[in-house]
Amino acid sequence: MGTNIAKHPGVVRDVVDSGSEIGLHTFTHPDLTKVSDSRMELELSETQPAPAGAADITSNLVRPPYSATPKALDNNDYTEVRKLGDLGYLTVLTDLDSQDWQTDLSVAQTVANATPEDGAGGVILMHDADGDRSKTVELLEQLIPKLKAEGYTFTNVTGALNMAKANGTASTADQVRGTVLVTAVDLSTGFLTTLTWSLVGVGGLTVARLLLMVVFARRHKKKRRDPDFAWGPPVRAPVSVVVPAYNERNASKTRSDPCSRAIIRSRSSWWTTVPPTTPPNSRAAARRCA
Repeated sequence: MGTNIAKHPGVVRDVVDSGSEIGLHTFTHPDLTKVSDSRMELELSETQPAPAGAADITSNLVRPPYSATPKALDNNDYTEVRKLGDLGYLTVLTDLDSQDWQTDLSVAQTVANATPEDGAGGVILMHDADGDRSKTVELLEQLIPKLKAEGYTFTNVTGALNMAKANGTASTADQVRGTVLVTAVDLSTGFLTTLTWSLVGVGGLTVARLLLMVVFARRHKKKRRDPDFAWGPPVRAPVSVVVPAYNERNASKTRSDPCSRAIIRSRSSWWTTVPPTTPPNSRAAARRCA
């Protein structure tokens, strides 16, 4: 698949150097029977630069996503295969599915799924994505010696069909596009990795802050329960207290109200002098307002 080729160009080069062939599997893995013709062409045209940038090759082999055996083709699938042929691609289907993508299957079960019956040949499907692939490696380590012992030989698609090789040399333009693609994917992957770890760090700091708040809150609660607890030494000197109680909507009405003006004047005098008892003016204002 194009995105995986761009992420792992070294693996692609190793596959090509080993004599194996590289085929296309689209760039984002859509079901080609459910997308428009322009989207199909875009998926393939965007995938071609990936092997060009990774190993300086192109490919005319395609395995459509979600495809299976030739017998499983329906009308939509057949139309899709014909469209791919019109674009110059050879569609590769499979005869046997190892089902190595099913994590609950044992290696022995996947070996049995991948073994042809009655000496027949076939194209065997395996996977290199979706998490841990250690069972697929074990599958190959057991399947290849087993089939060789039964007289089987292994080849690539064009070798089995006695056709010209599917992987040609990429043009200079394709190599440049591919190099840009591989570099861009590499940079974006690095950025996402950095962003992921940054978010992990922020999450860790948030959790640490929460734990510290819990610890200090418990200590504070414990202190408050102490009968001898005090915020500090008692305040004996005169103080001024300002209460923000200004209503903008009724400001003009409040200023024109004689009762309000009397209370404001009496409170202003009270807050300034802070006598031990309520001033007479305040008591008088309270009686008038009542």
